[in-house]
Amino acid sequence: MWSKSKTDTCGMRWWNWILIMVGPLIMALLLWLWLRRRTAEQAPSTVRIEISSRSRRPAKGIPAAEPASPAPDDLSRIEGIGPKISNLFQAVGITTFAQLATTEMNRLKEILREAGIRANPSTWPEQAILAAAGDWDALEALQAELKGGRRV
Repeated sequence: MWSKSKTDTCGMRWWNWILIMVGPLIMALLLWLWLRRRTAEQAPSTVRIEISSRSRRPAKGIPAAEPASPAPDDLSRIEGIGPKISNLFQAVGITTFAQLATTEMNRLKEILREAGIRANPSTWPEQAILAAAGDWDALEALQAELKGGRRV
């Protein structure tokens, strides 16, 4: 017979108890990871506008970027961007409406946070898409709905 140190009163070894206790936790974790991955694959992807100087066709709604550095746009035409933020974006390399439209929202927030500026850039890429496409009427209509760059 086994000694008391290898089994407990029910006759099971100590590692059997560990498997019984940890096994369901591991299975639950694996199920959670699988479901998380599956829902991420099924979630609608965000639409990204990419502009490549090598492409011959422009991305939808935005004119193609030229190989030479384009002339900077007046970013202060975007509702919510004043001269200070416009100069800040120019300094970090966001000089055109097309570049503003393709910059990730997290990156915009990071730039503003690092400069100590409290602003909400949530509608700036949307406005920049219209400005880059030259659709000034649609931009004005959108800006009429905004107050300080935010939806009212």
